[in-house]
Amino acid sequence: MADVDISKLSFLVIDDEPFMLKLVTRLLEEFGAKTILSAENGAEGLEVLKASHGNIDLVICDLEMPTMNGFDFVRNLRPSPDILNPQVPVLI
Repeated sequence: MADVDISKLSFLVIDDEPFMLKLVTRLLEEFGAKTILSAENGAEGLEVLKASHGNIDLVICDLEMPTMNGFDFVRNLRPSPDILNPQVPVLI
């Protein structure tokens, strides 16, 4: 298995519950992540991805959220011409 330098990866965490958002962010930080962005729902997550110019390596997304849930987030992400890396891995 290849060694991965997690400090060089960028993450987007999407969750509507502040506690879970903070928990996942803290865990990523403890593993050595330096770049962690966040969003409170799928619609906001799409905007963050657009603004990141393709620099997100992994999205960690809640499934059930208001405004746009995890399934709708992925459905909107994959065909999006506005996002430079629409095939970014998404962990739900």
